[in-house]
Amino acid sequence: MAGQELKQHLTQLEEQLAILMNSYKDYKSRNIQNEQVNISLLQHILYVMAIISITILSTYVISSFLIEVKDYMLSIAVVQALLSIGVYIYFAKKLINVPKKPQPKTTSNKSVFELDQQRFAILQELARSPIPQSYITPTAIKKMLQLVNSGKCLTIDECLAQINLQQEKHKEELKLIQNLQMISFH
Repeated sequence: MAGQELKQHLTQLEEQLAILMNSYKDYKSRNIQNEQVNISLLQHILYVMAIISITILSTYVISSFLIEVKDYMLSIAVVQALLSIGVYIYFAKKLINVPKKPQPKTTSNKSVFELDQQRFAILQELARSPIPQSYITPTAIKKMLQLVNSGKCLTIDECLAQINLQQEKHKEELKLIQNLQMISFH
């Protein structure tokens, strides 16, 4: 494969890889779960007990300085404890009813099954390519296409010789594609 045929093949690979990456991002965005605040009953009880004890303790400390209040100290402490529990319930309801984050917009309206089928078909096409699998990443294909367009390489072997596989972005893309292959073929 050389010249114009190589250029067409690389362009096709670039388009397929773009579709693959977009469908993967779409798939990932659908699988993000919304965060919900879940406080167990035991934690609620502990919080309420702490609030009641702090309220009663502070009421007794403050009323110990006031002689006239000592007769009503118990009823004041009970009322303050009930008010503090009411305030806790009010804020706990607000905390639980926090609006959920809107789901990120997806790039397509395909179902997860259709995305899986599309990903599988693209990975099969990529596997048929004469280019070695370690070079089939968006970064490497884009670089090869630039080399072919500039005339610096005419064959696959010449392009492969000029590609640097040590780039961090290339390594991440290669791991992602290998992961997608493992998921799709099993």
